[in-house]
Amino acid sequence: MVVIKQVVTKTGDFGKTTLADGKLVSKSNPRVCALGEIDELNACIGYAVALNLPQPIGKTLEEIQNHLFKASGEIALSSSTRISTQETAMIEGMIESLNANLPPLSGFVRLGGSIPAAQLHIARAVCRRAERTIVKLYETRQASNELVRYMNRLSDLLFVMARVTNHIMGLEEERIKY
Repeated sequence: MVVIKQVVTKTGDFGKTTLADGKLVSKSNPRVCALGEIDELNACIGYAVALNLPQPIGKTLEEIQNHLFKASGEIALSSSTRISTQETAMIEGMIESLNANLPPLSGFVRLGGSIPAAQLHIARAVCRRAERTIVKLYETRQASNELVRYMNRLSDLLFVMARVTNHIMGLEEERIKY
């Protein structure tokens, strides 16, 4: 268990921070950037949950928030795989389950609709950004392939959750017109 005794350390005043492995690094370090993006994603998901999403979406997102703390642990320690195939399989199963009740996509759709769905689309976009940063870490062996797979599936799940939310609320998807 992590015990935080002091919130203000002042190391950040000089552009540095300490990772969980004890390494003092620049705040521009790719691991720190990935941690920040995962944190931002977790906050976006937390906001979506606070919007009283339909079930099982809300409960699933709360579980995903726990997964994201595991993902952060993997990045912060760099030598420890925390996200497993079980978490990725859970995401894939949820995508399949939720997608089964949706009409097939026939092109790109306008992002938004209801406020909860719009928030899920924001979370999806943040997830994609975090994924790109994690891929950079994977390319230098600082993140696992499973974490890359998990983040890729998570962004797909967030997209499907947004579609389901709009569908439950009776909002039709608007196809993009070119």
